[in-house]
Amino acid sequence: MQEQLTLKQAVERFGNEKQKEAIIKNNGNLKPTQFNALIKTIKQHYESVTVEGRGRGRIITCSGKYDVEMAREDKRKENGAEVPYGYEMNSLVLDYVLNNCKNNPVTMSLTQWLLCIGLVDWKIVNASKNDYVRQQHLEMLKEKYNNKFTDKDIVMLQHFIEHELDRLRSNLASVFHKLAQHKIIIHTVEKYGCQLNNEHRALTKLELKEIANMKRELCKKHEITLKDLRFKTKNSAVIAYKKDYEEGLKELGFKYIYDSHGCIVQVSDKIIDEYIDQLNEKDELVICYGLSEDNIAFMINDFKRLYAERSLELAGNRQNNKNKSDHRHIKQLKALKEYLPMWEMLLIFYGLTNYREPKYIDIDEALNDNLANF
Repeated sequence: MQEQLTLKQAVERFGNEKQKEAIIKNNGNLKPTQFNALIKTIKQHYESVTVEGRGRGRIITCSGKYDVEMAREDKRKENGAEVPYGYEMNSLVLDYVLNNCKNNPVTMSLTQWLLCIGLVDWKIVNASKNDYVRQQHLEMLKEKYNNKFTDKDIVMLQHFIEHELDRLRSNLASVFHKLAQHKIIIHTVEKYGCQLNNEHRALTKLELKEIANMKRELCKKHEITLKDLRFKTKNSAVIAYKKDYEEGLKELGFKYIYDSHGCIVQVSDKIIDEYIDQLNEKDELVICYGLSEDNIAFMINDFKRLYAERSLELAGNRQNNKNKSDHRHIKQLKALKEYLPMWEMLLIFYGLTNYREPKYIDIDEALNDNLANF
C-alpha cells in the first residue's frame, strides 16, 4: 500500500521537536541536513521512500510499511555493523538464507525466522503468547532465584519479553533490508493471517481494507491512538479496544494477523563468493558465509555474549531514566536499583546469554545499599 505525504505532514508524523520548530520558522521548509534526518527516520518505518519536487512543495511517497521499527541507518561503522553483534547476526542470517532460500522463496513471521536461525528458542516465544506460560515461568524464577521474584514481577516478565523480542525482530528486519539493498536477496513483506483452523495465508486487498477500517473505527470508539496500544497496555480503553479487535478478527475468520517476511537468494552460486568478498573488502557489508556446524555454534555463542552485553548496557540506562509510560512496579524496581540485576536473570532464564550465573550485583545487596542510604 502506497502513501503520499507533504513535507508538512511528514514532519507532523515523524519529525522531532527541532524539525517541527524549524518548519514553522522556515515558512514550511527544512534545511538539507534536517530534511535528510527526517527521511532517515521515515525509512525506519517503510521499505521504500522516494521524494519528488523541491523545497516546501516536496512530496514523499512511502510504501512497504514495516511491522516493527527498523534500526536507524548509520554510515558510521562499528566493525561493519550498526550494533555490536551485527557481524554475528548478519552471518547467521545469511548462512540460513543461502541454505534454505535458493530455489524457492521462504516466507514467515520475524519471530519464526528468529527461531529457525537459532537466535531464540520456543521458551521466550511461548511466553510471549500465553499468560499461563508466563505465570509458570514466574514460579520457576521464584524457585531458581530463592524468591527474589514475587507475584508482582509478572509485569517485569511481560515488559522484558516484549522489549527483547521487539528489538530482535527489528534487528532481523534490518539484516533483511541490508541483504536486499546489496542485491543478495529479494525481500518481500506481506500481511498474513492465522485462520481459526490454524492455517496461515496472505490477506486479500478487501480483508486488508476491512481490518484497517475496523482499527480506525475502534480507535475512534475508545478514544485512543495506535501508539497507546504499545505504551498504555494497562489502560482500560486499550484493554477494551483489544477485546473488540480480537472479536472483529474472529468475525473475519482470523485469530491474529502479522507481517510475513519472504526472501529468496538472487545471486548465483557462481559469483556468490566473489560478490560477498567484494562487499567485505569495501566495508559495505562485513559478513561471514559457508559456516560449518562448529562455526555456527561458536557464532551463536559470540552473538549471545555480545547481545547480552548490549542488552544490559541499555537496561542500565533505562534503570537510571524515568519514563512516564512505565508501569508503577517497573518504576519501583528502577528506584530500588533492582531493575538491572533482574534483567540479567531474565536474559539467562530465556537463553539470551552465553553464561548461566548472574554477574551483576545481587538484588538483596542492591536493596541493602539503598536502605543504607535512607
